[in-house]
Amino acid sequence: MNNHKMDSLDIEELKANMKNLNGKIHQMLTTVDIQDQHKKRD
Repeated sequence: MNNHKMDSLDIEELKANMKNLNGKIHQMLTTVDIQDQHKKRD
């Protein structure tokens, strides 16, 4: 049963990491979109 508890904690940590990474990806995509818009204007 202790392994099950540890697995649950690992899953929660992975979910938190994935949420964090999704936020970073979103920021990067936004930056790329902004840069792309600036290049199209030039």
